[in-house]
Amino acid sequence: MLRGIYTSASGMIAQMERQDTIANNLANVNTTGFKKDQSVIKQFPELMLYRKDDEKEITNFGETSILTKIGALGTGASLEGVYTEFSQGSLEKTDNNLDFAISGDGLFAVESKGSVKLTRSGDFALSPEGYLITKNGEKVLGSSGSQLGYIKVSNSNFKITKSGILKNAKIEASNISAKNISLDGNSGDSLLLLKVSDNKNLKKIGDNLFDISNVKTITQDNSSKMEQGFIEHSNVSSIKEMVEMIEVSRAYETNQKVLTSQDETLGKVVNEVGKWG
Repeated sequence: MLRGIYTSASGMIAQMERQDTIANNLANVNTTGFKKDQSVIKQFPELMLYRKDDEKEITNFGETSILTKIGALGTGASLEGVYTEFSQGSLEKTDNNLDFAISGDGLFAVESKGSVKLTRSGDFALSPEGYLITKNGEKVLGSSGSQLGYIKVSNSNFKITKSGILKNAKIEASNISAKNISLDGNSGDSLLLLKVSDNKNLKKIGDNLFDISNVKTITQDNSSKMEQGFIEHSNVSSIKEMVEMIEVSRAYETNQKVLTSQDETLGKVVNEVGKWG
């Protein structure tokens, strides 16, 4: 009886955590370049149940019961983890020369609190000093050969080619440490696109940024294409997320009813079974 209560409770907790992930996806459905998260639910080990004394057999050690298999008993579930889905979002033309979208797997590099962070959000702006920055004020990073630097825009005809080469802008040197980033050193002044060997090691840290502390290999991405005057929408489907939220609500409600039923049964066992007339 108590095992059943714990099983139902674990299912409710797992569904609550899954709902938090879905709610965050829906909250960012209109966030430029946002990549949705998916929850992974893990089932606890099952127990095999047997019934005794249906049949018996005579052995050298006397009479023993033959166990009759009944079936497997589930013991609950938990949230194993949350992973980010990096599928391409749809592109929208804005004709704003400070808006950029990536066609491919690359990510923009920005400086945040003295270190390199990655993002897919390309709705940039200009600082009062003329540097290309994100909406939150982080400086967008470019490269000049094998050196990282900031992008300083010189006039309103600022352009970036599909391969990332800067026009009417230049790279200004920076002191950013990027030990795990490998640059090919072949291109001139360009906006930097990076490729991560294993996306699962990227960690979301808020403000649509990814931390790269746990990523071993980061290389310059020369295969993705830059689209100036476009933005990338999030890859969240609001309809799909709403359907999943309904599924979560129903699963939670089912576990709740099972838990309530078992609690009421347990109450009767404690208060009524064995009671003298």
